[in-house]
Amino acid sequence: LIPNGPVVVRTSMNEDMKMKFKQFMMDLPTSDPACFSAVQGGDFKGFTEVNVDFYKPIIEARKATIGG
Repeated sequence: LIPNGPVVVRTSMNEDMKMKFKQFMMDLPTSDPACFSAVQGGDFKGFTEVNVDFYKPIIEARKATIGG
């Protein structure tokens, strides 16, 4: 489900920098395919934006296993 793990940034990073970084990452597969391939490896086509709700089933499964 999460082959290379999520890309995350600090919540304290200013919004302008967050948006620039996000745009850079979303554009990377087409702006620099060789770099994208080197970073991701495998046969990936691009990144997908998700929010915390996407991870809730994983979080809940982990909590059920270890408690909390």
